[in-house]
Order: sequence, then structure tokens, then C-alpha cells
Amino acid sequence: MRRLLMWSSVAGFTACLLKPTLATVIPSYGYVDGCQPVIIQGHHLGTAAKGRIGDSPLLDFRAAEIDPKLEEHAQDVGFKYFGTSGPAPGGKAGWYDVILEVDGEELVLDDGWYYRACPATFAVDAYTVPTEADVGSVIIFEGCGLGGNVTLQFLDDTLAAVGSADLVSDCSTADVHANVPALPAGDYTMQLVATDGTVFLLETCSSESGDTGETCVPDTITLTAR
Repeated sequence: MRRLLMWSSVAGFTACLLKPTLATVIPSYGYVDGCQPVIIQGHHLGTAAKGRIGDSPLLDFRAAEIDPKLEEHAQDVGFKYFGTSGPAPGGKAGWYDVILEVDGEELVLDDGWYYRACPATFAVDAYTVPTEADVGSVIIFEGCGLGGNVTLQFLDDTLAAVGSADLVSDCSTADVHANVPALPAGDYTMQLVATDGTVFLLETCSSESGDTGETCVPDTITLTAR
């Protein structure tokens, strides 16, 4: 009788381990206009789950693929999914449930995601500028609110604006790019300018001691001769 109880406990524990479980979402926040890469982790999630944040489907949602370089027990298959957050439902900031549908069953992580509101004008979280470029070279921006109200300006060594480029959406107004316009060869600094007059200078800042604060140096792009 004791053996039966032990077997029953082990069987129940095994069944519990095999039950699909939603564990974590990394990161747990993003802007309301979406475009934030997301990793969802759990247990026994299969390879055909569907995911959403509130009523907003996760875009390009896919399971981890088998890595031939890893041992079978080290695979992420069934444990990890990748996707991109869509726009917030109704464009509203706040906490939302993360829902994963596995074999017709919905797994819910209550308040697992926070949609951040965009600033009143725009925000730049990161950008990529080639050190050497030519006409048409691509400059990439990540942030929020980088829509048709923002323009990239190119400044000469007197800080006069000598050229500009529109921002083109790659994903909503969060991931955008600009193409370098036709300008003479040389070095240029750059700034984003919104129609409301807000200016964001592309610069790199490094932290100094507590007494001196940060030192910031404008980033430059070198246009080669055409």
C-alpha cells in the first residue's frame, strides 16, 4: 500500500512537470507603439503556440529552433518563444496580461507586461551611424514617436543645417531609418528636429567623476567622395 501511494505521488508530480506552464516574459515592458523584441519562457509549450499581450497579438511569434550544436537536453524547443510586441490595445499605456495559447489552452501571466506611453514629442533609445557613408547609406533609430513629425538634419562644421532626410518606418514609429542625402564629401554632425521645435543632437556621452558629471561629444558621419 505504501508503494502505491509513493507511485501515485510520483505520477502526479510527473504529470505536473509535463503540464504547459508560462513562466517569464523578457523584457516586461515596451512603448505603446510596439516593436519591442520579446522572449517568452516556460515549460512544455510545444512549437505551435500563439501569443498576445492583452488583445494585441505578438508579431513574428515563433518557437526556438533546434540547435544542432547542442545536446538534446539543452535545447530550448518547447521552452522558449520569440516575438515582437504589437501596438498597445487602443494605444493605452498600463499593465496587461500576457497570454499564451497552447493546444487550445490559455496560459495567463497576470499583469506580465507594461506598455509605456511615448513622450509628448519623441524619444530616442538607440541609433546606429556608419563611420563612413555615401549617398543613400542607412542610419537606424530606435525609440518612440519617431513619425512624420521628425526630420534628421545634417550640420556642417559651423553647425548650420546643410541637408535633411525623412525618417522612414521599419516598425511603427519605434524603429525607423533615414537615408543619407546628397551632400559634399566631409564630416557632418546630425540632429533630429521635431515640428514642435524639439531637438535631439546625436552625441556620445561618457560618465566622469561625481564632480564633473558627463562629457558628451557629438557623433559625426564621414561622407566619402562621390
